[in-house]
Amino acid sequence: MNDDPHTELHIAIIGSGSGAFAAAIRAVEEGARVTMIEHGTLGGTCVNVGCVPSKIMIRAAEVAHTRTTSPFDDGITSARPRIDRQKLVGQQQARVEELRRSKYQSILDSHDDIELVRGKALSPAVRSREDLPSPNRYRPKRKCGRGGGHRGEDGGGARDLQGQGARDRRGVQPGRQH
Repeated sequence: MNDDPHTELHIAIIGSGSGAFAAAIRAVEEGARVTMIEHGTLGGTCVNVGCVPSKIMIRAAEVAHTRTTSPFDDGITSARPRIDRQKLVGQQQARVEELRRSKYQSILDSHDDIELVRGKALSPAVRSREDLPSPNRYRPKRKCGRGGGHRGEDGGGARDLQGQGARDRRGVQPGRQH
């Protein structure tokens, strides 16, 4: 961490999904201090309610289907499985909690330069809906690190990163799934 308070970069990241953690880790590697702001459950959409829980249930359905049909029906008796949805959901949630601890909480525990703040965040530049840029023409005005972002005409302004699971005050936007 940079000890000079006059040159230290402090970045606020809204959300705590995989994109937020990737950005936070990269920022810390570059010498910044990071405050991550999360109003929901640590881990973001993918781990908590999206990809991971869905794939667990899809795999469970695949296993159930495999038990009822087999290319070896003459030599292996297939049986219709008894599905206990409550137990499946319990297993699913246990795996989600395990991933949340091992992939997200452990990073917070091991990086003193990343602080998690519970609450909602809104950019101070946004006072009303009219202040929000059009989703079709909005581009960050400065590059974030060596990676993405676009330089605006004036070359100044704030840095912006929004993860896939994030929702902003603009709500649902055409061409963007929530």
